[in-house]
Amino acid sequence: MKILKEKDIRAVEEAINLIWNEEVRKIFASGQIEKIEVALFDSEKVYLFSKREGIRSFKKVRKSVLDYNIYKYKHKGKIGDKCYGMGGGNPLQGFDKILKNRNFFFIPPMTEFIKIQKRNKNKNPWQTKEGYIYTIIHEFGHEYFSMHSNIKEKSRGLIKRALESYKGRKKEIKRLPLRPHSLHELFAALTEIYTAKTFKSKYYKDLKKFMQKKLKKILKSKNGPEECFDDEHKYAYSLALLYINKYIDWYKKLLKEF
Repeated sequence: MKILKEKDIRAVEEAINLIWNEEVRKIFASGQIEKIEVALFDSEKVYLFSKREGIRSFKKVRKSVLDYNIYKYKHKGKIGDKCYGMGGGNPLQGFDKILKNRNFFFIPPMTEFIKIQKRNKNKNPWQTKEGYIYTIIHEFGHEYFSMHSNIKEKSRGLIKRALESYKGRKKEIKRLPLRPHSLHELFAALTEIYTAKTFKSKYYKDLKKFMQKKLKKILKSKNGPEECFDDEHKYAYSLALLYINKYIDWYKKLLKEF
């Protein structure tokens, strides 16, 4: 049994406070971050952090920070152990139908998240409370990008143009676009890293050390650099600081990148 604790709730609240900080909010210049909800889950229930009043099938538990409410939903799903060591994903099949047409992401309890991250023999920056909090920031970035990038519609439009070209009609593109998942991960990683850098957090220092070791290892590997571009997470974290240093308004540019 994996049951979330009060300190797990408080950790989510700390992340929410960071997201609404004035310096961080400029990342979300297109607005509507109040529509992004956090689904904190354990083996019995989901605690939903939402600014909405009253949610069908959910029982209100209490008020949270910054006018968020915490709602509870009891579930009977079986959640795999792996899901407790990552943010996002879909650990509860069918839950998206309960929260139909809403922008939310899943996050496991901090205690379980850290426990699973520590199973990794190599020390990484996600083995701490700060690492957990910035994972939540990362997931906010994903949801915001989904809301404002129109990546699905743009992808469909590109494939339609490709189809027309194979039908013999002259269609072209200005340049070769990045893969949608790569863009998604890049925006989420940038949101996380920019926030950590802004607050001069220990997590940011730990991440830099971790990435230095990672990139040196990649460079020593025969096919490492090429494989790095095939993995969305490696790609995003590898290039994140280069992108931040190049573009002051990266949070606007990436929404129009595809």
